[in-house]
Amino acid sequence: MVALVLLIQERSATGGIDLIAQVICDSTKWNVGIFILVIDIVIILIGASIIEATSFLYSLLAVVIVGLSVAAMSRSRNDEEIY
Repeated sequence: MVALVLLIQERSATGGIDLIAQVICDSTKWNVGIFILVIDIVIILIGASIIEATSFLYSLLAVVIVGLSVAAMSRSRNDEEIY
C-alpha cells in the first residue's frame, strides 16, 4: 500500500488500472485514489457471482481499505504542484 502511494505521488504507476487511472485523472483533475477504488469495486462486483461470500467480503474490505488509504495519502489533482 505504501509503495502504491509513493508511486502515485511521483506520478508513476505499476501498470494496469493504476496506469489507466493516472492518465484519466491527469486530464480530469479527479483524485486518483478514488478512481482506483471505484474501478476495483466494479471489478469485484462483477466477480461476485463466481466467488463465495466470504472471499467476496474479504476482497471488498481489502479494496476499500487500500483505496481509501491511497486516496487520503495521494495528492488531489486539484492541488498545486510543489517542485
